[in-house]
Amino acid sequence: MLVAVNGDKQPASSQSERAAQLRRELPADWGNVSVTAWAGLTVAFCRQHGANVIIRGARNQSDLRHEYQLAAMNVALGITTLLLPANPRLATVSSTVLRGLGTWLAGSRDSHAGRRKNDWATPGILEALIPGRMQGHGGTEEIPG
Repeated sequence: MLVAVNGDKQPASSQSERAAQLRRELPADWGNVSVTAWAGLTVAFCRQHGANVIIRGARNQSDLRHEYQLAAMNVALGITTLLLPANPRLATVSSTVLRGLGTWLAGSRDSHAGRRKNDWATPGILEALIPGRMQGHGGTEEIPG
C-alpha cells in the first residue's frame, strides 16, 4: 500500500504518520502487506519495486474522471492502473469530511461521541484526526508489516 503526497491537499498529519496509522489499522495477520510513504511519482515507485499494476479506488464520477486521466498517463509510462468503484455507502466520504468530524470531536463534551464503530472510519483513524493528536514530522519510510 502506498501513501502518496498530493500537492493539492493539506493533510492533518505527515505521510509517515498516515502510513503508520494505516499499518496499525490492517489486520495483524496481513504481515505480507507493506505500507510505504512516498513523495515521488507513483510510476517511479512501481518501477523501483517491480510493480506492474496500480490499484486505485473511485468514489464518484468526479474521482473517476481524475483517476482515468492518471491511468492514461500511467499506461503511457508502462504501468497499468486498475480502477475499483467504492462501496456506494462510502461514495460521499472524503478526507475533508473526516477531518471535519475530527474537529467536531475535539470540541465535543461527549468523550465517546463519534468514536464508536461507524461506516466512515475506524476508531483509530477518527482519533488520529482530532486536531493536536498527531504531531507532523515529515519523511519517507516503509512501515514494517
